[in-house]
Amino acid sequence: MAKKFYDIFDCCREDAELRELLESTTVTALRIDRASGSLSADLFFPRPPAPVTVSLIESAVKAEFGLSAVSIAASAPAPQTAEQKNGRRQLMGNAIKGKDTPIGDLDQYAGKVSVTGEVFGTEKRTVRGGLHIVDFNITDHTGTLRVSKMLRDPADNVLMDIEDGMYLRVAGPVSFNRWCDDLSMEPVSICKMEKPVRMDTCEVGKRVELHLHTRFSQLDALTDIDEVVKTASRWGHKAIAVTDHGVVQAFPNMCNAGKKYGVKILYGCEAYYINDVDDHVAVSGAADETIDGDFVAFDLETTGLSSRSDAITEIGAVRFSGGRAVDRMCTFVDPGRSIPAEVVRLTGIRDEDVEGAPGQEEAVRRFLEFAGGLPLIAHNAAFDMGFIRAACDRYGLKCPNASVDTLTMSRSLLLRLKRFSLDVVAGALSLPEFNHHRADADAETCGLIALNFFGKLREAGVTTIAGINDYLASIRVPDELHGQPRHLIILVRTQQGLRNLYELVSLAHLKYFRKQPIIPKSLLMKKREGLILGSACENGEVFRAVTGNRSDAELDRLASFYDFLEIQPICNNAFMIAEGKAANEDELR
Repeated sequence: MAKKFYDIFDCCREDAELRELLESTTVTALRIDRASGSLSADLFFPRPPAPVTVSLIESAVKAEFGLSAVSIAASAPAPQTAEQKNGRRQLMGNAIKGKDTPIGDLDQYAGKVSVTGEVFGTEKRTVRGGLHIVDFNITDHTGTLRVSKMLRDPADNVLMDIEDGMYLRVAGPVSFNRWCDDLSMEPVSICKMEKPVRMDTCEVGKRVELHLHTRFSQLDALTDIDEVVKTASRWGHKAIAVTDHGVVQAFPNMCNAGKKYGVKILYGCEAYYINDVDDHVAVSGAADETIDGDFVAFDLETTGLSSRSDAITEIGAVRFSGGRAVDRMCTFVDPGRSIPAEVVRLTGIRDEDVEGAPGQEEAVRRFLEFAGGLPLIAHNAAFDMGFIRAACDRYGLKCPNASVDTLTMSRSLLLRLKRFSLDVVAGALSLPEFNHHRADADAETCGLIALNFFGKLREAGVTTIAGINDYLASIRVPDELHGQPRHLIILVRTQQGLRNLYELVSLAHLKYFRKQPIIPKSLLMKKREGLILGSACENGEVFRAVTGNRSDAELDRLASFYDFLEIQPICNNAFMIAEGKAANEDELR
């Protein structure tokens, strides 16, 4: 068995350079002739030693042990060629020189170029006349190029050895190939390269991934479990979570991979979650007024659904006092842009209607002056108040008013309904017909709905607007789910937490399934022991509340339910820019 040099000998330590060499040198064979007092040894050096260095070592060993003769046979790794040092091996043609061209930049006029990337989609086939064709795709993740070569004699041809997963540098002319109806290259040189391995170069504070999907997440991931845990181990990550959408089937495979690569597995799930407890409270903000007092019902028409990137086109507001409408305000608002065709079809408001109308700042300022400090009532108040708050933030205005949402109230007070749009609720209460999707008419109808609901609340003993939330919570029907599911991260902390997660996922599929396995907040609160909850991605309720310009108090209320808040990379939410939900990356940040 080979031994390190200094496990046997103790000489040559005075010369620092020689000592450094010998610390990495191994003794592979050692022979001693006691009769003659001689020693011979085979030494393997980390690099080829100079003859004078070997002579110095022989003399030092001879002096250390008082031997008559010492003979050392030195060996070392063979010197590498430049290509070997770079992990390269020429498979075909001459060495490739010059810079590579990104595949995404290629066109039929590119001429002779070189590209580097990973091979996939390899095909080898025989065609008429005994000819053989080797085809493969190569990608550098800017694009993909077909590489095709015709062979007369495939015997011993290196192209026949090319397989999926190889990393190659290929040079040749690029042209349009009518057989594959795309660009292709006929290779003249091929060099096998060492595939670059991505590493986590952070020296301290390595990350622990808490949001990971595997191929068990339907239509959302292709991640191989063994590979991702292996990568985490190579990067020096001590732990990694698995959070597939709505399911936990990956747990056994993750457990095995964690043991295999020495990585702690955090078991979890990204739930489809509906807040059936306090998603949209009916009353937001401080409201000490009685339900018999004055209020302002209002409605907005806008160019779209985003309070950050869209604009107001009309404001309608009606003041109610003593149970009847006493004053009203209605104005078109110049959005500073063309109104989309689908909005014109819905509201009837055209570009010529808003031409010359007050701008956003002036119109919102006039509305706030009209409302004074009275409670503001709207149907789906989170939407309308989001636009008002966005305008206030933009123009330095203050909006101290509390808001009341008749949509939330109707879901608790009109249990027989399945839909709760303004016109449906008005019809259920036998209110007069109105011009739906025009701000002034919608505002007046919203006010009449509020008066009707306040009458019901008064009969139930509610006297103040501030008391509405508590009363609605007390009469909420269990398991009554409304709205679209949001995302929520659940991580297991204890054995009891694992049991609770299994029960939550089971009930989501067996009892609450509605196109997706849904976990209601009311159930999650009962089974929260041993679990850690995170706010998830842009489809989580906290992120949606931020983009909806909900008040700071409302954001604090929603965020307080979670154990941690998730801030995702900009690239993960870049689609919001493409869809017009955010103006740019700074707004995403």
